[in-house]
Amino acid sequence: MHFRRYLFLGLTAMLVVVLVSLVVASRKKETARARPAPEMIRVAPATPTRVMRPADLEIVEARVVLGPATGRERAADLTVVLRNSGTLAYRDPMLELSCRERGGRKISTRARPVESVIPPGKPTTVGGLREERLPAAAAECSVRVLWADIDASAAGPPPARK
Repeated sequence: MHFRRYLFLGLTAMLVVVLVSLVVASRKKETARARPAPEMIRVAPATPTRVMRPADLEIVEARVVLGPATGRERAADLTVVLRNSGTLAYRDPMLELSCRERGGRKISTRARPVESVIPPGKPTTVGGLREERLPAAAAECSVRVLWADIDASAAGPPPARK
């Protein structure tokens, strides 16, 4: 009779130990999962074909003529003079047109590709650009170069990998 009691108590104690160890292990996994994963930030170098915000490609003059407002929209005619002070030719620059209201608050930003080759050393005029559907509240607009591709015909062989 005592044998059965001790066997029952022993098996019950082992069951309690197993259950407690399972609960403790699951709690450890929950806390490990709750910690934020380490953030991996990778910086992509500029490729040999596209340059982001090229320092040697500058806007000499940007004329933005805003048309009259028709309802909630207006149009703008753009003429941009770009100068390439570098040694390689650029092609197809992406221009950003930022519009501000009279108070100076930015109300619209658009990116616009321009099909043109900008040779080194010479200013290049890109005209006849028309941007439609600008907000009627736009009082002034500014232009900047977002990126430009290096002209493949003038770039030569790509640089060797390290």
